[in-house]
Amino acid sequence: MNLINEPENVFQTDIIRPRDLGGKTSIKVSPKSKVVLDGVEDISHLEIKSGKVAQLVNVLGPFPDHLTIDGRFNQLKLGGSLNLVSWGGFRGDWSSGRVCNHLQPVTTRPDITAMIFPQSANDVLTFSPEHCGRTLAIRGPSTIYRIVIEPEVQMEHIMIQSMPWLEEIVLKGRVTQMEISNCPRLKNISGHGLTLSAHTNPSQKTGPLNLRGFWQNLDVTHNECDLSSFILSEDDVKDAEDLSGRIIVSDDYLMQCKWAEDFDVDIEEAALGLSFQQLGDLWTKNERKARSVFLDWLGDDRYIIDRRYFGMRMAMSLLLNGHKMKAVRARNFALTGKAGQRLVPQKLRPLISSKYRRDMEVFAPYDILDAEFLARSMRDNEMPPVLGDFSDSVEGQNSILNWMILLQDNRTDDFGPMILDICNELVTHLRSGRFINIHSFNSHSTTTDIILCLENMETVDFQDNIVMKLADVIMELPHEAMHKAALIIALMQIDDKPALRKYLGKLTPLLNREMNQIVHPFRIRGIKAFERLNMDRLPHPYNPYHLQRGLLK
Repeated sequence: MNLINEPENVFQTDIIRPRDLGGKTSIKVSPKSKVVLDGVEDISHLEIKSGKVAQLVNVLGPFPDHLTIDGRFNQLKLGGSLNLVSWGGFRGDWSSGRVCNHLQPVTTRPDITAMIFPQSANDVLTFSPEHCGRTLAIRGPSTIYRIVIEPEVQMEHIMIQSMPWLEEIVLKGRVTQMEISNCPRLKNISGHGLTLSAHTNPSQKTGPLNLRGFWQNLDVTHNECDLSSFILSEDDVKDAEDLSGRIIVSDDYLMQCKWAEDFDVDIEEAALGLSFQQLGDLWTKNERKARSVFLDWLGDDRYIIDRRYFGMRMAMSLLLNGHKMKAVRARNFALTGKAGQRLVPQKLRPLISSKYRRDMEVFAPYDILDAEFLARSMRDNEMPPVLGDFSDSVEGQNSILNWMILLQDNRTDDFGPMILDICNELVTHLRSGRFINIHSFNSHSTTTDIILCLENMETVDFQDNIVMKLADVIMELPHEAMHKAALIIALMQIDDKPALRKYLGKLTPLLNREMNQIVHPFRIRGIKAFERLNMDRLPHPYNPYHLQRGLLK
């Protein structure tokens, strides 16, 4: 082995072994192409000589507790189990990196933090801003069940692999690309970014993968998402704490200068990027400047989805913080590009993960935010009235009614009157045949959703006799008489009207003998007939076979 410039401790060999170190824990290398550390567990600092680029840094055997790498390298391979390659825009431009199995204090933020077999006293990993460089790579196995990442600036790449106990990933900021693989217990992912790829190999006990935030390109494990996971907490909607990272960024120096003046910050801070909360503060102080910044950030037509999601987040935050008319203008600006004073329901196409693959999927549930915005507006006399039917926001089977029920379960406000209004509008549209030509709209599923919704409401005088209007709709459905009868019986659970028994009488000649035996007591006694079936109620989705099973008991 050649060792030259002893004071500088510069190694010019590809392979460095323990016998080469002479007890040293910090070394400098001048590689020809690669650097291989063979069993040097005690080394704590590796510096690649200025002006040199290591095509590969390969650590054989057990990895050190911590290894700081300063210099430029293209690939990093650890212990034969983790292979990190350079990505995109910063190929060969990692000026510093840290490899470790547990978080340690750092003096400067590394470009890349790599953790292999990560450890934590409480099985929670929290990466504070000083640990979050451009790239973060985590590779198990490990007992860690929660990872929290709090970058100060936008990250380029996050990779998480082979974490068998991991349940939740919380990114409080923005990343260009996040890749997750072989994490079978993963349930929740929150954050914001350009691309999310999550192939978790889920276990049967895991349940659906819950997403939060905004992801413009989505490639996730084939699993239906839990709709309730799309509802942000009221605190997050109000203070936008989940958007506290520096997500408002620009590479344009002139734009950075403009933002520095608009936000009254140093150019250095504007160059790093600004937070959504800072934009919200500016919006309350100077709406004109804030709207200009918003356009600077997301004015390009290619960012229309970003504009809608972040614009609706701004509108909801302004509304919950008492800036009502500014919120109206922000909402309209986000969805239409014009900041008017009128509130017209928008027919939005929900952009969320679905069980049907698309080439470019998007997770951006701004339609739920607008549903809540309109509902709150309808209850507030200080805000302009909502023009037209609230139910005009329906797009296919993604009924606004579903979102409203979920919001009702997650908010302190009572949206009950709004839900009844929506039910009444939907029933009116169903009676008029307005939904017949809407692609993928299912009258039966909407009918059952309305019945379930009314069942869960407190006993009130339903506007315009919703129950009887819905009975008219049921009688016109293109279904077998037994299914119609079951739906009529489900309506009896809401309001046991004598008129509903007459509807059952009209269906009786169309029923087979067994179903006639079941329906006849309901035609005579109403919901008291459940006693004969030894049932309390007919459960959603009101399938007639539940009635038949009750008769067999």
